[in-house]
Amino acid sequence: MKHVRLMIAVCAFFAFTAYASAQTGNATLTTDGAVLVSTQEPLQSAYTLDASDFNFETEQEATTYFADKQSQLVSYRPVFHNNVIMVYLQTSTKPEWTNSDWNTYLAKNKIKGKASNPSQQLSK
Repeated sequence: MKHVRLMIAVCAFFAFTAYASAQTGNATLTTDGAVLVSTQEPLQSAYTLDASDFNFETEQEATTYFADKQSQLVSYRPVFHNNVIMVYLQTSTKPEWTNSDWNTYLAKNKIKGKASNPSQQLSK
């Protein structure tokens, strides 16, 4: 019985992954660390981003890294075994935004860049 449950769970996982892949667009990472969605294709609420530029060694490392990158408009979910990062845009929050509007927001909220040095930050 355990084997049957495991098989069902594995099949469900692969079916969900395949469905999610079919419903997502592809995003890219700019050289300055911003996510970029295509302006030539219809806006999606979910995108896949190649994670190879990040060089994560563990899934926990990837999850911890992206925990600080979440916002009310965008969330990130590393899928370590596929070497991708799922990028979820909260399009229902900003239904009037176009792909270009999202790219402007994503450019202001980069996910990769130089490590912040506290001694170089301005005091408030």
